[in-house]
Amino acid sequence: MNHDGWRHLLHFYAYTSPQHSAPSSPGGANFSISHGGGHVHVNIGGSPAYPSTPYSPPGYPAATPSYPPASPGYTPYPYPAPSPSPSYPGGHVPGGYPGPGGYPGPAVDPYAQPYQPPSGFPGGGFPTSNFNWVRVEGALTKVSVCGTNVWGVNASQEIWRWNGYKWDLMPGRAVQISAGTDSACCVNSQDQVFRWNGMDWEKLPGALTYVSCASRDRIWGVNRSQEIFYWNGYDWAKTDGKAIQISVGLDDTIWCVNSSYEVFHRSGPHGHWVKAPGSLICVSCYDSRSVVGTNTSGEIWSWSGSNWNRAANGALRHISNGSSNNTIVWGVNAAGEVYKHQG
Repeated sequence: MNHDGWRHLLHFYAYTSPQHSAPSSPGGANFSISHGGGHVHVNIGGSPAYPSTPYSPPGYPAATPSYPPASPGYTPYPYPAPSPSPSYPGGHVPGGYPGPGGYPGPAVDPYAQPYQPPSGFPGGGFPTSNFNWVRVEGALTKVSVCGTNVWGVNASQEIWRWNGYKWDLMPGRAVQISAGTDSACCVNSQDQVFRWNGMDWEKLPGALTYVSCASRDRIWGVNRSQEIFYWNGYDWAKTDGKAIQISVGLDDTIWCVNSSYEVFHRSGPHGHWVKAPGSLICVSCYDSRSVVGTNTSGEIWSWSGSNWNRAANGALRHISNGSSNNTIVWGVNAAGEVYKHQG
């Protein structure tokens, strides 16, 4: 076969052979022919072809299922990517250790209005109870306790969990958090609501400014319109009343504070609001017999069942009741210092 015959044969082989059904390089098959001494030498070259850019999957639909009007101001915000956090270094504490100090006082909220108890305030404002306050390292703006489950957020919106000895930094950001028996719930700066599933945060529908959870499915909250909602297991249900802060107990006892710092309580979603005497900025209940609160002066009060008893020591800006009969209480004062009581 002459030189031209070999060239035609190789063209046919390169484009029809099962092993070379496609060019071996983006530019096609590379080959060369030489002959000498009665022999023909064939070179077939090239390298495997790869796409020039990595594969990108198609985007997901932007549509988000709508929620019923009962959802508190639902806005389909995307889930915020948790801020990457290295393992919590030993010796550090949330927000930086603010230095030594005694029991939580007399730090007073500089934005608080002078406390004016309403007429007929029970107990006459005299100290009738005592707490054994122990300083805990770290600085927080909010803290929440339920038994041994303790969570908090600091001024940088970092989320921290107490492991019994020190604080562990958790994923995500929040401005307020609530600990339950088997979970925790929080709201971030965009009013988005999240629930801890044991491994990570899962987003719940709706928009709230304050949330309280006694357990995974016993959750109450208020939105920016001060409307009150409770979680019915799969969505939010609106109930009557207005509040800026709320607390739910393990027995479905509900306590709340409205924008006038009036205090109300009820039993479950089908109960009726009952006004309690006094004025508070924060109230926390573990059950119907275990309720504590703080007023604008930072004074600490406990509910006796019919009136308030003022604690003889301490001043707190935020408080959380974590056990029956007020035996476990955590709080934060106006300086961000963290304290716990274990009776």
